[in-house]
Amino acid sequence: MAVAVVVGAGRAAESITKLLLNSGSKVALVGSKPTTQSNLITALKEEAEEAVPFMFVDDLKHQEDHVRRRLARVSFHNDMGSILEDVKIVFDAQESRKKDIVHATRSLFPRTPVASLSSSSSISLEDNLHLGLHLYEPVQITKIAQIVHKRDSDSAALLTLRATLENAGIHEITASEAREADEAMSAWNGSDASSLQSIISTLLGVPPKHELHQIMH
Repeated sequence: MAVAVVVGAGRAAESITKLLLNSGSKVALVGSKPTTQSNLITALKEEAEEAVPFMFVDDLKHQEDHVRRRLARVSFHNDMGSILEDVKIVFDAQESRKKDIVHATRSLFPRTPVASLSSSSSISLEDNLHLGLHLYEPVQITKIAQIVHKRDSDSAALLTLRATLENAGIHEITASEAREADEAMSAWNGSDASSLQSIISTLLGVPPKHELHQIMH
């Protein structure tokens, strides 16, 4: 199984890693800190407790299995040079040095797309395999994202990113929907998950149906 690489040590890296693991992907996490790893494990344990509420003795084992299966698909690396598997996509979750990540990817995996996570749709793209990804946090609740690309962006790179998002249950929104989502997120009070879900459902024109998850801390 080809791996999805996530570069970064902050909340964005934790968030995209959790999404990928829950969708069955194999993940190589590069440049993470001990806190990133512990936060990920804690979040997976909390999710397991929600998915399998403890009612019987066997439920504890099911919770442990939930976490173990996901952790078995994640590896931790200091740099991308130590990744031996085929790489299908690189998610750049760093706040800066995005150009460096693109250049490093080109030297190691020449035809692998890079999706740089951004808090907005404003991002400078380095080449036609470099894409921008605006996740609307908390993405476990919103389940939406905007892909930023150029007219000459590589079609295979776009297909790979879209397939990865779709597999993770993330809905791609258009530029006009993104503007509405930006306004909705600005108006959200940051605490009521159900109201946010209703806002997003109204934006997409579908009834609320996404399962609510606790926000990763």
